[in-house]
Amino acid sequence: MEKLLIVEDDKTLSEGLCYILKESGYFAEAVSDIYHARKILEKETPDLMILDCNLPDGNGYVFCRELQNKAHGKILILTARNTELDEVQAFKTGADDYISKPFSTAVFLERVKNLLRRRDSHILVSDGIEVDLAGGRAYLEKEEIVLTAVEFKLLCYFMENKNQLLTKDMIIEHVWNGDSESADDNNLFVRINRLRQKVESDSKNPKRIITIRGMGYIWREG
Repeated sequence: MEKLLIVEDDKTLSEGLCYILKESGYFAEAVSDIYHARKILEKETPDLMILDCNLPDGNGYVFCRELQNKAHGKILILTARNTELDEVQAFKTGADDYISKPFSTAVFLERVKNLLRRRDSHILVSDGIEVDLAGGRAYLEKEEIVLTAVEFKLLCYFMENKNQLLTKDMIIEHVWNGDSESADDNNLFVRINRLRQKVESDSKNPKRIITIRGMGYIWREG
């Protein structure tokens, strides 16, 4: 069940949105300010956050921009204003969609469904790591991991095939398009070790990228 977080200080609207979402089969919880939203985000990453732009302890646009460098689900901005400038500002700060008040229940639910569909097709999640395929970013426990292009392709390939043996030839074929001159066994070994240094708590005793001697590697989830 998808988890949704509503950050809205209008209690009537907040309770109404929670009811609508729960009736539609989602898990929804609501907070009235940024402080409590941060507390939730420290523990989990909701699939979608519905964020009001004007809150008692801050500006929703600023909070949205703050989240750009951290792992998070999709963000739908709510605002009482309906101008082109507000819409542009919402997208510039990292929001995935924007809806102005008042809005119909049907339109709101369609936007929620659309955002969740987009999230499902562009996000990989495994064992504390989240990869945004569309944005080309990866996160470990909500903190961004700085990866090279090859490391990013390696990570995606592993996570797309978690708990499956990937031979060296399979990896070279996928990541380097079969160019064995650019990716011999030694080069592959070096690249995987560098990736381990970024995604493992102890790269010498990896828990995620496991070597199967003489065969290849497995991304072990859990």
